[in-house]
Amino acid sequence: MRPIDVQTAAAMAAPNVAMALLAEIHFASDIAYVWTGYGTFNYGGHAWLGLGKLASVSAIQEGSSVQADGITIGLEGVDANMISEALGEIQQGLPCIISMAFFDQNQTLIGAPVVCFSGRVDEPTIDEGTETCTVTVACENRMALLNQQHERRYTDQEQRRDYPNDCGFVYVNTIQNWVSTWGQ
Repeated sequence: MRPIDVQTAAAMAAPNVAMALLAEIHFASDIAYVWTGYGTFNYGGHAWLGLGKLASVSAIQEGSSVQADGITIGLEGVDANMISEALGEIQQGLPCIISMAFFDQNQTLIGAPVVCFSGRVDEPTIDEGTETCTVTVACENRMALLNQQHERRYTDQEQRRDYPNDCGFVYVNTIQNWVSTWGQ
């Protein structure tokens, strides 16, 4: 259950309300704060850069079953000369947070934005044009980490990786060759 304040809940139930998506995307050297509106939007101590129709976000899926649905974030109109720089900045595993914000007719934020996706940056794809390109970044849900195999062993080296002064597994290799009758 997501925490939603009273003003935001009322805005979500209203028949006519303006909505925008806020994206906090972590890159190798910086964090990008962008939104689907126009101009600069100040919130949470950050200046969110408006991308308008240059940005796209795929449908955010959520259901009652436990599954890791990802999203894609696209940016159109990227200068072809900046592609190598963009690829150098996109790093797998860094956080990506998408929030919904609601606005009144005066473009004033109603309540607090609601996080609708929280995950990790995955693979970028580039659709190259003659002068501009479209960069699409896949973001995977944090639940996708549950599908990854984490191989650990009961060895002294593995134990000391997390606890350098722990000697609890020093004799594991010796025990496997031990021949004796237990309890005598």
